[in-house]
Amino acid sequence: MAFSIHIDKGPRDEHRVALKGDLDINASPRLKSELALAYEDRPADIFLDLASLDYLDSTGLGALISVLKRVRVNDHKVAILHAKPSIEKLFYITELDKEFEMGGPDGDC
Repeated sequence: MAFSIHIDKGPRDEHRVALKGDLDINASPRLKSELALAYEDRPADIFLDLASLDYLDSTGLGALISVLKRVRVNDHKVAILHAKPSIEKLFYITELDKEFEMGGPDGDC
């Protein structure tokens, strides 16, 4: 499935980002680029809504780690929200659940 990204600056000091489709080797550069631009424009916490993300591979995880490293420099966070069980499992297997804030079904971290 084609990858899409929607970035909403949100009402507070945050970026709400909805990902849809497959975050793989083809989509990872786009994710890094678009999130970098949004973050440079307005440094803030990033909340990634993965409810419509169908597939995540190692390059997608690498892109998310790259974004996390960028925002941590300024004491911001990256939170993972609404991940499907198969995708959430990747964060636990790789122990990235200790690096990213993992949100519950209501989206709170």
